[in-house]
Amino acid sequence: MKITTAIFDLDGTLLNTLGDLTDSVNCAIVRRGFTAVTEEDTRVRVGNGVRKLIERCIPEDKRTETMIDTCLDEFRTAYNQRMMNRTQPYDGILPLLRQLKKAGVSVGVLSNKYDLAAKSLIRHFFGDLVQITSVSYTHLRAHETLSDL
Repeated sequence: MKITTAIFDLDGTLLNTLGDLTDSVNCAIVRRGFTAVTEEDTRVRVGNGVRKLIERCIPEDKRTETMIDTCLDEFRTAYNQRMMNRTQPYDGILPLLRQLKKAGVSVGVLSNKYDLAAKSLIRHFFGDLVQITSVSYTHLRAHETLSDL
């Protein structure tokens, strides 16, 4: 059986986005008087979407829905401006994607990163090496909609 499709995660698999995520989190939380996070702090807090990352970076005694929403909005603004400052594909990823394309394998990305950021990063770093980008919305709160992303 020939493989016809390969699906990858984005953050931490195809791209090292940790530096830009950390910088953007700090833009959102430091102005509120919260302690800046390190790349290691960010590394252990990512994995369930950006809302959960922001929530985990706000001190528990200050963690309200309003504070999370405010910091999330500021994070997105900061991240949209800097998502390509320090982000880079991991070593070997571009040659791998080129080999897959040459072999006729369609490549897709399934990410829990918000849609605008995922598609912008993929277009910038991978161009036509990735044919399909999809985001997972399982990290939304019950009252959020896709337009909230």
